Amino acid sequence: MKSFHHEDHMMKTNWPASVSIRVNNFQLDINRGVDGKGQRPIYLKNVCQPGQNLLQIAVTSCCCVSLSLASYVFVFFTVDCVNFVWERGNDIGTL
Repeated sequence: MKSFHHEDHMMKTNWPASVSIRVNNFQLDINRGVDGKGQRPIYLKNVCQPGQNLLQIAVTSCCCVSLSLASYVFVFFTVDCVNFVWERGNDIGTL
């Protein structure tokens, strides 16, 4: 999950000081860097649990120029990718 300025086409991470994030009632530390440099996205993998999760975003003052982005990323192991491509190749060859 990341936050960035709405006019930044590169979408560099930029967390407003007024934003706080909780997942499953666990307060996350937001790395805001030094003087706004070196800010990082928040990785939710370590705090999410199987089943339903609760994401809370709290804002103490207006930060209308910021946009937030959350994305779900599923990472395949290399062996799984090779097997998938191999199986798909065999399926195409039998058409």
